[in-house]
Amino acid sequence: MLEHIGTHLLFDTSLDTSLELCGLCFRPSPLCIFYLQKGKGAGALQQVDIQKSRCPNLIKGFSYQSASIESTSSPCTNVPLICPLCPLTSGAIWKYNMLAHLKNSHPSALQGSYASMFTISGSEQAGLAKIWAKWHAKKRKKKGVAKSKNPLVISEAHSTRRVFSNQSVYLVNSNQWSVIFIAPY
Repeated sequence: MLEHIGTHLLFDTSLDTSLELCGLCFRPSPLCIFYLQKGKGAGALQQVDIQKSRCPNLIKGFSYQSASIESTSSPCTNVPLICPLCPLTSGAIWKYNMLAHLKNSHPSALQGSYASMFTISGSEQAGLAKIWAKWHAKKRKKKGVAKSKNPLVISEAHSTRRVFSNQSVYLVNSNQWSVIFIAPY
């Protein structure tokens, strides 16, 4: 799901990415909000706080650590990150939205100082571009018998367009019921 949404966030020109869209469901900020917490164990990384976070697509099995690591089979690294300029009580910002967040919420901040937070590697960009291209490749027409656009031919006598052509419709309302009378002219 992260890969699918992430690919749209990067390549779908119909999306308004300035709205800081959710990385799980496309809803704009602040409809979905994510909080991070330290994982269990001495060397544990951050993880999504399931109890405090809100999103209709948030699932308990969301593995922050594996989602944050790029691989050839899963090139997307769009995960929620803590904005260093926001108060500690603020929700996290999705990586692919961090530049838009900086522009919207912290316009005076030097964006280059935080580039490491939102920079997407060339291999990640290429991997997701390949996925996007695969989804939008033109389908080849199969050779063989061409299908008719209207395979079922309906005679004019059986068409629903003629149902009320020679009839009048009367609606009678009572306090608790309605009756429709269809009578010929």
